[in-house]
Amino acid sequence: KHQIAFGGGRKAREEHHAPAAQIGFEQVRRALEGRDKRSLSKLEQLQLRNSSFYLGDCAYELKDYDAAIHHYDAARERYPEDPASLVAMVQIVNAYVEQGD
Repeated sequence: KHQIAFGGGRKAREEHHAPAAQIGFEQVRRALEGRDKRSLSKLEQLQLRNSSFYLGDCAYELKDYDAAIHHYDAARERYPEDPASLVAMVQIVNAYVEQGD
C-alpha cells in the first residue's frame, strides 16, 4: 500500500529526492566554502565535508556517472585523510564500471 502512495516504491522516492538533495548539498557547499575556514564551527566543518561527499552520492543515484566521478574526486582531494575518501574511491571505480570502463 505504501509503495503506491509514495509513487512507486523506494527507488522512485530516491530518484525523486536526489535532485532536490543535490541542490541543497550544493548550496551548503558553496555557502561554507566561501567563508574563512577558521570561522567555521565544528558543525559547519562537518556539513561542508558531508555535502562534498553527498554530492557524489546524489549524482551516482541519478546515474550521472561523470558528475559522480567529479564530485567524489573533488571530495577525495579535499579530505585525503578522511576514511570517507576510501569510499569515494570505490564509488569512482563503480561509476567507471557502470559506464563500461
